[in-house]
Amino acid sequence: MIDNGGFEQGLWWATDGFSLEVNTRHGGLASAQVISSELEQLSTITVNPINAHDTYELAAWIKTSNVTNATGVSINVLQVGDNGFMMWYPNGQAKLIATGETQEWGRHTATISNLHPNTKYVKIYMRMDANAGGTAWFDDISLTNRNEIKNGGFENGLMHEETGGFGLDRSTYHSGMASAAVASTGTDQLIATDLIPVNPYDTYELAAWIKTSNVTNATGVSINVLQVGDNGFMMWYPNGQAKLIATGETQEWGRHTAIITNLHPNTKYLKIYLRMDANMGGNSWFDDISLIKKNTFTYNYDQNSTIKTINSSIEGMESQTQYNFDKNGNLIKKKTNRK
Repeated sequence: MIDNGGFEQGLWWATDGFSLEVNTRHGGLASAQVISSELEQLSTITVNPINAHDTYELAAWIKTSNVTNATGVSINVLQVGDNGFMMWYPNGQAKLIATGETQEWGRHTATISNLHPNTKYVKIYMRMDANAGGTAWFDDISLTNRNEIKNGGFENGLMHEETGGFGLDRSTYHSGMASAAVASTGTDQLIATDLIPVNPYDTYELAAWIKTSNVTNATGVSINVLQVGDNGFMMWYPNGQAKLIATGETQEWGRHTAIITNLHPNTKYLKIYLRMDANMGGNSWFDDISLIKKNTFTYNYDQNSTIKTINSSIEGMESQTQYNFDKNGNLIKKKTNRK
């Protein structure tokens, strides 16, 4: 999502302290180097479009030399809306990723979620504080949408598999420009995603924004998850039951979630169905459907390919484990910090 995150086509917009460096780099042909001065130094790029209801991973490789404190070098994310709304993420705080002192190349990551609902795009800033001392290098910066469901906001039309009762609604939606609307008929109505590759031993969060009007019971509108294997094995999750998320009657837009875990070990894919039961009456709308893997691990290594840290996120609980080795490669200290 970030164009030129490896600086192969030159620098982003930058203040005078930044320059292109070809001798010190993590990958490719160049990195962005910044040298401390009496003024704050920064370089920025705009990423557009952003779905405020999706979850993203921001990642960057950073190296530092003789920076005077542990947070003098940072990456900041600014939320921007169509009306010029601007606010640092998260909660007005600027330093989403921060490092300093003297560190070899390391991969730094942060999860971005629950953006301000007016956010339409973000600006990514590389930054060095005023009078931080030393030098820093940035390389291979990326922003990845962690939503496993493509087109979960229906901006590019409906999902591929559908019955006749569903249609795009460009006047009633939770965000963006459209939702998937369905009116009750005498038969079940559904649309479904393509097959989504998954690991059966991982944990996922399924989320959807749903609005209903005059549906005759409380569970007539639902989201169903089908487990699929290479041999065609198919079974509703969980335990053969179809309705993982269910709602109905008359409800304004609300976010509905479910945790998917302990999948059948033969599961290779999931297929997500949005559904309205037959003869339910009324109408319903679906928008901003997401499937996010909840347990992730990233690994940082030093110049000798020895592991330095492991960053983990398990069901929203983030931690970092640091490893120290002696000159013979023996582990002498292990410390885990909860974030």
